[in-house]
Amino acid sequence: MTSKFSDEELVQLYQIACEQGWDALEQSERIALGRWCTKTGRKRPGQAPSKPVKPVEGGDEYFEAIGLAKDARTAEDLRLLKSVRLLDDFPEDVINGCPGSDYADVVKALRRFGKPCVVRGGMTRKRAMELRHTIRSGRTSTWRPEGAYRAEVAPDHDSDGGYRVIAQYVGGE
Repeated sequence: MTSKFSDEELVQLYQIACEQGWDALEQSERIALGRWCTKTGRKRPGQAPSKPVKPVEGGDEYFEAIGLAKDARTAEDLRLLKSVRLLDDFPEDVINGCPGSDYADVVKALRRFGKPCVVRGGMTRKRAMELRHTIRSGRTSTWRPEGAYRAEVAPDHDSDGGYRVIAQYVGGE
């Protein structure tokens, strides 16, 4: 995709934007100049220059806890530090991962034995088709990666008019 402005024109537009401001340009010129600045690594004109950091007083207990030097403290740091409670380390009783799936044991059995098995029975046809799609597409982390399981819907002979989902681990990691 080529720009409708040449490099010389973009340099001129850049100078205009630096001198007169970003609003002095038309919308198409701003778009083209913004893309050119990104491509060439230049800072877009009209952006506010970063302000020098001013040291802040107060909040010594917060800053000492993280070891931040007195001259590097800003009002933003103080505001952020007051919004949290700092800990020395993670507690021993943290919970890792997501809550267990209803199908966690089924997945383990499928992977271990490699044979088709009934994942769930006594379901409506719609719910059985949804579960089949979830298994095939790896929609939840339990059934990932996509295509690792073959899943089919069959009539459930143990329930009147119900359906069951049968799945088999076919591999994929």
